[in-house]
Amino acid sequence: MIRVLCLFPHFYWTRKMSPVRRHSIRAIARRDDVKLVLSGPGWPDYDVSQPVRDNLRRLMPDAEVVLWYKPLGTDEVPALIRPRELGVPACLRFNEAWWPWRRAMKEVIASGTELVICHHANDVRRFRPFRGWRPLVRHIPHCVERSIFAPAAQPQPQRPIPVVLTGNVHKRTYPLRYRLERLIRSGQVPGEVRPHPSYEMGTEAEAAAQVQAYADHLGRAKIAVVDSSRYRYPLSKYTEAALAGALVLGDMPELPPPGFAEFVVPIDRRASDRTIMETISGWLDNEPLRIRRAERGRRIVLARYTQEHYAAAWVGAVCELLGRPQPLPAPGDSRRVA
Repeated sequence: MIRVLCLFPHFYWTRKMSPVRRHSIRAIARRDDVKLVLSGPGWPDYDVSQPVRDNLRRLMPDAEVVLWYKPLGTDEVPALIRPRELGVPACLRFNEAWWPWRRAMKEVIASGTELVICHHANDVRRFRPFRGWRPLVRHIPHCVERSIFAPAAQPQPQRPIPVVLTGNVHKRTYPLRYRLERLIRSGQVPGEVRPHPSYEMGTEAEAAAQVQAYADHLGRAKIAVVDSSRYRYPLSKYTEAALAGALVLGDMPELPPPGFAEFVVPIDRRASDRTIMETISGWLDNEPLRIRRAERGRRIVLARYTQEHYAAAWVGAVCELLGRPQPLPAPGDSRRVA
């Protein structure tokens, strides 16, 4: 049994956190070999006026590892007091770490974090030993919540949306999304654009409803266009769209996780609009081939990239940090996060 104190500011947990973070923590908490307590600034049982170590002793005195988020605080939440005096190892997870001047590594050093999880393999190199600090750095790809995205998949012949484009559209950050949005809105590519609703929602219930609506939208589309961003990341949209049964079409990330090349239809972001439109049209017209490729994507995600896989990999990394034998990846269902 691994005893985990999860310190996430209430504001971020309920209103301004990427859903993929919340889903992975819930998957970790569901495992039979994990006991997880959720608290942090803004939760009723956390005292922001006391050092984080005192809070740990009160909330979970037998904790063996702390999984925390924003330990140095932000404009919205206070910093944890004296995080380097925690007394047990801590873990930070990075959805993205492209920031310049070793900003991510400085957060690791200032907080005393000993385990770093990178959700993108090409970020691992940003956490080389620095100023004498040598964290354990491991890569775990983004995974998807099976209970939300798998049931959203509609039967292939009954999908009414030819192409769907989801997420933030920014010319510099998402050049392929930017181009496809123009092609869809101009009618040159048949489909729909679903803008990013922002991560800050009014309530946790609104956030959950937005994720479900997004999954349902993917589940009604024949093709989902994705973009690895200027940073060439295998963003969660790749696996979310695949599990919802859409054919995933987009540029290939710099270091794609195993299996991506088997289901992602690659588009060169330097290709002409005409080439991109012809590629999309070809896959829309060849329904049997499109369905086979989409189904292959669903099978690969179910076999490798659900949140249960993420939780097993995270527990394995913690066991490595603690010097314990690696556990079998057998997620349980005995404990849940509210």
